Amino acid sequence: MDKDELYNKGLELLKVGNCDDEALDAFNKAIELDPNDSKIWCRKGVSLDRLGRWEEALASHEKAIELNPSYANAWYNKAAILEQLGRYSLALETYKKALELQPDDADAWYNCVLIYAMNNDKENILICLSKAIEFDKAYKEKAKKEEKFKFLIEDKRFQAIIE
Repeated sequence: MDKDELYNKGLELLKVGNCDDEALDAFNKAIELDPNDSKIWCRKGVSLDRLGRWEEALASHEKAIELNPSYANAWYNKAAILEQLGRYSLALETYKKALELQPDDADAWYNCVLIYAMNNDKENILICLSKAIEFDKAYKEKAKKEEKFKFLIEDKRFQAIIE
């Protein structure tokens, strides 16, 4: 198999679920054929993340970023792993970098909201929540149900955003 066939095989295995080891194997073989392909490194990171191997996943996303610093998806994935590892400040900065590259990423905006909520940072929550909803209306309903926003329930600006 060539690099692209291995990459596509890995993608298909990720879609199936419960095949993360096999997907990782396909991505590793593709990397052997082309170690400079950032998208393969990124998908390898996704496989490692699903396997709970977060430090290795982080390293794979960092390699993808090293190869292609404008790869927004790699920045987003790196931020998500940093968040899983409890490195919230660094995760927030990394989400911001992903948003510089892809400002319409509603998921990244909402993940920033959740990190800001840990510190009850009302102003940044409202700014980022507005952006998340601007790009994906489904976040209105999600925000209405989010336990972390209970302290905002009486805030008129919050009510205006979610209504």
